[in-house]
Amino acid sequence: MCGICFWLQFSHATEFKPYYEKALQLIARRGSDYQGFHDIRVNGTSKTMNFHGCVLHLRGEKLGCQPAIDANGNVLLWNGEIFGGLEVEETESDTMSLLNYLQASGAAVKDILNAFSKIDGPYAFIYYQAASNLLWFGRDIFGRRSLLVHLPINENDYFALSSVAPKCSEYEWFELPALGIFCLNLTRLNVANGGMQLTEYSQSVQLYPWHSPYRLNMIDLEPFLRQLPSDNYNADDEIYQKSLVDNFYSILSEAVRKRVCCISPDCGVHLANVDEEQNLKHSRKARIAVLYSGGIDSAIVAALADRHIPSGESIDLINVAFATKNHSGDSIFEVPDRISGREVLQELRRSNVRRQWNFIEVDISSEELQEVRKNHVKHLVHPHRTVLDDSIGCAIWFAARGRGFIRDCDKGSLLPYCSSAKVLLVGMGADEQLAGYARHRTRFMRDGWEGLVKEVEMEISRISTRNLGRDDRCISDHNREARFPYLDENVVSFLNSLPIWNKADLRLPKGVGDKLLLRQVGQSLGLHQSSKLEKKAIQFGSRIAKLEKSSEKGSERCSRLQ
Repeated sequence: MCGICFWLQFSHATEFKPYYEKALQLIARRGSDYQGFHDIRVNGTSKTMNFHGCVLHLRGEKLGCQPAIDANGNVLLWNGEIFGGLEVEETESDTMSLLNYLQASGAAVKDILNAFSKIDGPYAFIYYQAASNLLWFGRDIFGRRSLLVHLPINENDYFALSSVAPKCSEYEWFELPALGIFCLNLTRLNVANGGMQLTEYSQSVQLYPWHSPYRLNMIDLEPFLRQLPSDNYNADDEIYQKSLVDNFYSILSEAVRKRVCCISPDCGVHLANVDEEQNLKHSRKARIAVLYSGGIDSAIVAALADRHIPSGESIDLINVAFATKNHSGDSIFEVPDRISGREVLQELRRSNVRRQWNFIEVDISSEELQEVRKNHVKHLVHPHRTVLDDSIGCAIWFAARGRGFIRDCDKGSLLPYCSSAKVLLVGMGADEQLAGYARHRTRFMRDGWEGLVKEVEMEISRISTRNLGRDDRCISDHNREARFPYLDENVVSFLNSLPIWNKADLRLPKGVGDKLLLRQVGQSLGLHQSSKLEKKAIQFGSRIAKLEKSSEKGSERCSRLQ
């Protein structure tokens, strides 16, 4: 995982230098193992390109430095993981594997597009072809890695791409749309008349969309509309449904396996803001952590991780709660996610009695929330700005920090603890694909199966703009990498191949029909308690929403992020 940043200067203007330096500080928090710079003057112009990369070493025997530069002067900034599609040797960095593949495959447009269309895994990238003066950049189809863009309005401005950018009224940024791969012709670029735009009519920028022949064929819901069940359909074909559960289990299990095993054993673990001796004293040092609410999504991810991580290793379960006040005015943290988290923990312990599960209780006061949001989190949530972005962004940031308490099994007392894991498994993507939100039930009650299909299709299509860029910035700020098993290409492809009623049956009660197929997988894993829990959004399960104005709507612009 990396923080990547590219700045193209059209002049020697210096007014944005302090802002650039602040951006580099935020980038540096994403990768502590290496930091590199590379500057290039664009041939025949006064333009200067600045490449900057910070690396969190996770794969390969040797750290892959960034920016990565080949013998032809081509430059790659890569923030991603290659879990399939392109072969990556276990002993090699995937950054160097990709750079070598690009160099060997050819310099034609079709060669570049073919390379990136093959990749299974999350990514954002910037690739400079020296011979042709072309700059390629983009995000994967789900937008699982953040990449922000600033477009110049004149020659005193700049063009920039960055994993994260500080919030500032003078400079406007937006998330690069996860629509495909962009190609900028640096020779043709001229911002003297009207600035720069990322549109199909731009003379200097070409978009190669994901619906081109090079796109991974993952989102195809049209067959659902031709296979609607009758009103008396009750999914009583147990043999067929059991086979679907078994297949889904196998595919999801493999998605988790790739994400927990693809970590170099000699890259170690890092310890953030914690006394290392204290962690080692309790033999709790973990390489993998799970963003854990106790709900079905995170419980299944934890249970599957347990099947692929050696039993002698610990797994961190990070559970966040925000303070509420009792009648005496004291702060309490017995929020719904904390309660369900403890209950489901007992099921996980029964499934593997040798596993050390570190249930980390992350307790956040109102005062700490306000301070951290004002001074830090608002820059990571940016350019998102709604009440919902504020609540979810802050909750995820504190959870990803992983600093809290664990209970001494012998004495029952709380001990300070901070997760040492570099990789954080996250359950996002399950609700969107398996009709887990309340709005799915509302749409089904109004428009039936066809309406539900359209709602699910809409959820998947917008996931890159609503969720994942923001969440990547908040999680990666702690020098950890987020990995999303439910958004594995094979998982999405399998779920998209099924009729909607095999995945969810919203005629059944809450906690049963929503995410039906996933709940059935949970039952097969022995997670009987979590398989029956109703959906709780993180802002409600953690109680962060209770700390702010009760009259606020999630879609409103949040004054606290200004």
